[in-house]
Amino acid sequence: MPARHYWFFSSTCSPGELKLNSRMRLNRYHPFRCDTPGVLVMEYRHNSLRFSLIMYVLTFVFAGMYLDRPIFAFLENVTYFIILFYLSSWLMLNALIRRRLVIDHNSSTYLFYRNNRLIYQGPLNRIFIRLHKEQVGQDNIYRLIIDGYKIDYRHLCALSRKCEVLDILGRKMAVRLNINYFYLNDVSTKHLIRQWPKSYEED
Repeated sequence: MPARHYWFFSSTCSPGELKLNSRMRLNRYHPFRCDTPGVLVMEYRHNSLRFSLIMYVLTFVFAGMYLDRPIFAFLENVTYFIILFYLSSWLMLNALIRRRLVIDHNSSTYLFYRNNRLIYQGPLNRIFIRLHKEQVGQDNIYRLIIDGYKIDYRHLCALSRKCEVLDILGRKMAVRLNINYFYLNDVSTKHLIRQWPKSYEED
């Protein structure tokens, strides 16, 4: 990394962006690995895993709070506990399913698997990295995600207020992976299009 870029990152980044930048320096194809030339593989679990685990634990905590109360108070709320238990269990089991995303530049396609079962195979123009914005109170926070048609999206970094820094990292990642990058807005001059639909290529 050039000296001016290193100074920019070290002086403006929070630990989240520095961690992502460090991983990208160690692995050119982060968050993928390259086992075969032209083929990139990423294995992951759904982003809701942490939330579902917290929800699962809280279900038992709330149920335990009613154990020392009269039985009628517990029975009045037992329906809510059962619903929370089944909902959190379903979310956790779904999040624990291992996903695998394969980018095959040799055939210009991507493949998405759940538990080694192929869910979808499609052209590379349908997969992308995006700078995503969320509003918390009066503040705007940002994160990079990888998403696409019929795949489960994945967060690529922690939430951050540094929009410009994430934009730089997102573009760099898209160039290395040779996939599209989209900025915050649906229509923007900051989009980076590297994979076009076949109809555009033929024209």
